[in-house]
Amino acid sequence: MTITGKDHQQLDDLQVVPYELSSGSTARWVAGLLALLVVLVTTALWLSTRTWRYSQNGLRLLKGETQMVEMDDVQSLKLLSDQLTQVRKQNANLREQIVVLADKIEGVQGDARGARKQVQRIDDQDRERIKQLTAVNTVVKEQLVAKASAEDLKTVSSDLASVRDAIKTTDNELQMSRGEMSTLIARNHDQIEILREMGERDYFEFTIGGKNASEKMGDVTIALRGADPKKNEYNLELFVDDRRTEKRNRTINEPILFYREGERQPVEIVINQVTKNEVSGYLSVPKENQHLTIAGTN
Repeated sequence: MTITGKDHQQLDDLQVVPYELSSGSTARWVAGLLALLVVLVTTALWLSTRTWRYSQNGLRLLKGETQMVEMDDVQSLKLLSDQLTQVRKQNANLREQIVVLADKIEGVQGDARGARKQVQRIDDQDRERIKQLTAVNTVVKEQLVAKASAEDLKTVSSDLASVRDAIKTTDNELQMSRGEMSTLIARNHDQIEILREMGERDYFEFTIGGKNASEKMGDVTIALRGADPKKNEYNLELFVDDRRTEKRNRTINEPILFYREGERQPVEIVINQVTKNEVSGYLSVPKENQHLTIAGTN
């Protein structure tokens, strides 16, 4: 087969047409690819920007919440610190009260030991006095038997009178009751005189007449708030060391004990008689306490 020039021309035309079509498709494909790439890059930038904004908002929110938590923690720590300070103050006050209470307990224990020794001493004295009186009584009886003259009888009678008085005094002492601190409680004026002669305490007798009337003895003031003669009961109000204390429904011959500031020995009040709106009794103070001085009081 022979190819002519016309055939060559036709072959050239056939080759040119496919080349032109391939170039146009490639351009469109590249343009589309570039457009897609631009869209992807733009979308990526948009998403990155939004993500960055969200992260910044999240960081701000997290920072705000962190600050709020820190503020709450600071307030909680301050509240706990204040509570701890208050507890420490309360503990310090409790320790001081415990020390004061321990001192008072030690003082009361010392007073109790002293009171027991005092009771033992008084009991020994009572036994010795009774022994002496018994001996005197025996001697008097022997003298009565041995002496018959009127003069001797007169002397012996005088001795007997002295013995009777001594026995009466001893009986009064033995009839006295003892209070909480083992101190003797006088029931009348004669027994108060006996206690005065012992010399261990000072005794001040008083009478308060009239409801709400009062009696001041040194730094102690006693006010009558009521009296019931049928029940032998009374109500008192005491003013000691600028403090007021009520003593209600107390009975006669019942000792009322209280301590003045700085003292270990108690002060004692005893009411011996109760009538309508009137009471009589005495105030007893240890010898070693010199705070109470009452002019004109026996």
